[in-house]
Amino acid sequence: MGPQDVALVAPGTPPGQLGKQEESALEGVAGERIAVRPLVGDATAASAAFQLAAVLAHAGGEPALVDRLALVTALDRDGTVGATLLRLG
Repeated sequence: MGPQDVALVAPGTPPGQLGKQEESALEGVAGERIAVRPLVGDATAASAAFQLAAVLAHAGGEPALVDRLALVTALDRDGTVGATLLRLG
C-alpha cells in the first residue's frame, strides 16, 4: 500500500507549527480530508477517538469506501504522535 491508496484522512490539525508539520507530512497522501477539530475543538488526547469515530461514520454511509484505507493522525503539544491505518469494512 502507498499514500495514493488512502481514501480518507482524519488529521489532528493542531494549531501552530505542529499543524504545519503534520500538513507537510500528509502532503503526498491522496485521501479526502475529514476536518474534526473544528467540530470538537481542542480535545487533546480525546481528539483521536473523535477522529476515528468521524472516519467510521463517514465510511458507513459510503459503500464505495468498502475495503479502502483510512488514515487517522494525532499529535499534541507535548510531542506525542500517533497514527493508525484502517481498512474500511
